[in-house]
Amino acid sequence: MKEFKNYLVCIITPLFAFTFFFGIPSLIYFNKVNSDEQISSSSSSSAIKSAEQCVYDFFEAVQKNDYDTLKKVSIDIRMSEDIRRNTLKMQHEDGLLPEKPPTILSSEKRGEDMVIVKVSYVLDGEERIMIYPVILVNNEWVIDLANALPEGAVVLSDNLIPQN
Repeated sequence: MKEFKNYLVCIITPLFAFTFFFGIPSLIYFNKVNSDEQISSSSSSSAIKSAEQCVYDFFEAVQKNDYDTLKKVSIDIRMSEDIRRNTLKMQHEDGLLPEKPPTILSSEKRGEDMVIVKVSYVLDGEERIMIYPVILVNNEWVIDLANALPEGAVVLSDNLIPQN
């Protein structure tokens, strides 16, 4: 019986040693991978919050007729600065402004430098839903107004086709 116990000790001791020496590094690796995922997910939620704040800042700038802030939080490659400034001025003259602050319906991160934000607002007594791409430019989130779409629009080769 003593020989059997010695035999078990000879087999079990290397198994424990093997498990200990190879198990610890794999646990460390597993914890490192999990912590990297947590950092990634927290940076993702931080990016989404920053992009959403950019949308709120945009609507506030339009409401207050603040062209400088509007210029910081949005870009539009289809309009010159003069046209953007005059458009904002005409919106205020004609009273075409959102009646209350916007409501963010959803936000989805796409890659490292884009968040798609779906926004609802009331304009002229009618609820409007727009989808704004918010992109990272020089470490600042800005709305890409040239690619903003109304809900339900389909884009084919840069042509906008409304769905009814």
